[in-house]
Amino acid sequence: MQDEETNLRSDLTKLTDRRNRSKSSIATYEQYLKLLESTPVILGKIRDMEVMDALLRIFFSNFTVVPSENGFKQGSKVLYKLKEPWHGFILDKKFSLGALTG
Repeated sequence: MQDEETNLRSDLTKLTDRRNRSKSSIATYEQYLKLLESTPVILGKIRDMEVMDALLRIFFSNFTVVPSENGFKQGSKVLYKLKEPWHGFILDKKFSLGALTG
């Protein structure tokens, strides 16, 4: 029983430490806003599609660019589905087209 108690206390200490580290890794509101402000600039500079894909996966669960009837040179249509929490922000009407709405 004492060995089991020792193991459980050790596990509790490890899990408590992991929880505390995960809380400190969450971005502050200011850091979050800075990320959102800089994302269009970052996307405009990316030339590697793998890197762009990785960045877009943070925000979107599905992002597709479909060519127009005349091909990509004549324009294209973007289809997307936002991941949470961004989708929830739109549903709650807290954001409208990327802008905070009081």
